Amino acid sequence: MKRVGCLCTGLLGALAASLLLASGAAAAEPVTALPQLGRCVEVATGTGEWRDNHCLSLATPSNPGSFNWLQGPGPKPGFSGEAEGLLEEEPIKLETANSANLIECQTALISGQYTGAKSEKETIHVIGCTLVATGQPCSSAGQNEGQVEFSAESSSLGFISRKTNPPLVGWDLKPISVNMTCLGSTPGELPTQDTLEGSVIGRVVKVSVMKKEFSETYRASGGIQKPTHFEHEPNDVLMSKFTGPPPTFTMSTEQTGLVMHVASLVNGERLEIKAKCTKEGVPCT
Repeated sequence: MKRVGCLCTGLLGALAASLLLASGAAAAEPVTALPQLGRCVEVATGTGEWRDNHCLSLATPSNPGSFNWLQGPGPKPGFSGEAEGLLEEEPIKLETANSANLIECQTALISGQYTGAKSEKETIHVIGCTLVATGQPCSSAGQNEGQVEFSAESSSLGFISRKTNPPLVGWDLKPISVNMTCLGSTPGELPTQDTLEGSVIGRVVKVSVMKKEFSETYRASGGIQKPTHFEHEPNDVLMSKFTGPPPTFTMSTEQTGLVMHVASLVNGERLEIKAKCTKEGVPCT
């Protein structure tokens, strides 16, 4: 009986170990690399991993901490905001090297949700869009005249540059795919079609600070996005495929730049995008 008891104990132990391994394999691996979206929360004095209320300075035995860093959003992961042109009274622009394909829009409504320490999903609803060359409205399927809506369900957070102080960080909105129809300039004229696909990086204006609101900018020059990629990563940009009206039915594929400023992206809670940290004064990124 003693030998049977030992055998059962061994089987139970093996089963518990296998369940533990299985649960560990199913759980998502923690994100360790910066940049990260998260929350810096206060804990009992001397028990925290971080010394300051932005979780930028790691605690040490001689300098204990009172704050912990929690990766990702909390119970209110949603956000919303409104976008305008990069400069005051300027429109939002979808521009290429060919000025005949410039699309300008009055404003944009933004909504979405943070889904992790480096991920989000976002919808942009652009209003008052026109093909400047003809002055005619551009719309996407299912939207009112002059309105375009597109989503970016797998957007990611990354470094634009780590060489600056503070580092430059942005969101790469992806994948974007939307078909726009710009009406002809005369009655009965067939429209111009624009198929916009790819992704676009916008810079977060202020990082490493716990805030309820973020600000973002999307810049381009001559149809080339600035930046075109995250640091040490391949280009990740928007491309437009235009099909012009008759009689030429001109077709062209061009890189497209988004020019837009999000002055206030309101989060459901106070959050921080952490782009740096130090331990005893030495960078720990």
